[in-house]
Amino acid sequence: MWFFWKNSPVYTIIRELEHQLHHLEHQIQHLKKQVHHLHEDMQELDILKERIQRLSEKVKKLDELQATVQMLEEQVLTGLVANPELESFLKLKLGSKVRIETSGTSLQGTVIAVVKDAVQLREANGDLVVIPFSHINSVQ
Repeated sequence: MWFFWKNSPVYTIIRELEHQLHHLEHQIQHLKKQVHHLHEDMQELDILKERIQRLSEKVKKLDELQATVQMLEEQVLTGLVANPELESFLKLKLGSKVRIETSGTSLQGTVIAVVKDAVQLREANGDLVVIPFSHINSVQ
């Protein structure tokens, strides 16, 4: 009876299915290893993305610093210094009379124009005077 069973088509099919099942189990193990490696690669990719983001932020800050350095170099070379607070204050005084104290003199006049680094006054005698912010000690 054993001989008959071993040679039957059903036994052959079962053996073939067992062989295929064993092969599939081997493939599943291989795929699990690949998924594990893929997961590790994805974690490394996330770490690299974070590093790239931090480096991009540093590059942006360096670009901003470079622009600031260029602006400061220009101010040093020209002697014209931007002063946003003074500029805002003097813009509020457009058309008004003010007294500006510098290290050498005191000037009085009407504020005609204000730019990022200087103010223009019209004195009582009609003269126009441009005063760089770097020379202003006080404004009243």
